[in-house]
Amino acid sequence: MGRLIDLLEIHQIEMGLLANRPSLETVNDGSWVWRFANGFTGRANSLQALDRDDDINFETRLKDHWRRSHQKGIVERFRVTPLTPPKIVEFLLKQGFARRGNTLVMVLSEPDGPVIAMPGQRIKEHLVTDPNWQKQILLLENVGEKNATTFIQLLEKLPPSSVGLSLVQRDGNVIGAAYASCQKSVGSIFALEVVSEQRGKGFGRLLMNYLNVWLGRNGAERVALQVVVDNKAAVGLYRAMGFEEIYRYYYLEKNS
Repeated sequence: MGRLIDLLEIHQIEMGLLANRPSLETVNDGSWVWRFANGFTGRANSLQALDRDDDINFETRLKDHWRRSHQKGIVERFRVTPLTPPKIVEFLLKQGFARRGNTLVMVLSEPDGPVIAMPGQRIKEHLVTDPNWQKQILLLENVGEKNATTFIQLLEKLPPSSVGLSLVQRDGNVIGAAYASCQKSVGSIFALEVVSEQRGKGFGRLLMNYLNVWLGRNGAERVALQVVVDNKAAVGLYRAMGFEEIYRYYYLEKNS
C-alpha cells in the first residue's frame, strides 16, 4: 500500500494530471470536472470531484451532468478518488452504479539523474504533433481505427511542454515509443510501449529513464503515472525506478 493519504498532495497531482491531458470538452462545476472525448478512455469521459466537501445539491448536479453525458452518447461514469465526497459514492451505489477498475497513481519525487544509454539503441525526441511519430504510437498502443481520430485530437491538445519519444535500433527499426507532458510542476507519463518480441530486455526502463530526466529538466517537481493494479510487470518496473503509490481510483458506472 501507499503512504498515508495527503489530500493536498492528491489535489495537486490531480490538477497536474488534468492540465497535462486535456479532453476534447470540459465543463467545470465548482470543484467538479466533467470531461468528454468521444468515449475514448474512461478518464477522458467521466465526472469527478476535486474537493471532498463539495457535495452541495449533488443530486441535482449529477442529473445535469448525466443529461450532458446522454446527449454526447457516453455512459454515466464517476471517477472516484480520495477527493470524492463520501455522500456521492453512497448515493451512486444505492442507485445501482457498479464499481469498475482499480488503478494506482504512482509518483516519483524530484526526477533527475543521468540519461541511461544502451549500445545499438537511440532515443529520438519528437513533437507530439509529428504525424510520423503519431503513426508509431498509434500502432504500438494498438489504437483501433474507430478511436484513431480521437486519439490524434487528444495528442494535439497536449500542452507545449510535451514530448514524444521513439526507440530506434541501429538498423532503423522503431521498437518502442512513449510520451509525456509537464504542467503545474507535475510531469505525467501517458504511454510507454515496446514491441512484444523486444520486451524484458530493459528497453522499457530505458524509455522511462529518459522521460523522467526530460520532465525534471522541463519543470517537473514530481512525475505521476497511472497503472492498473493487475499489471504486475509494469508496477514492478515503476517501483524499481523509485515510483511510489500515492493513491488509487476507480469508476462508478451506471449499468446498461
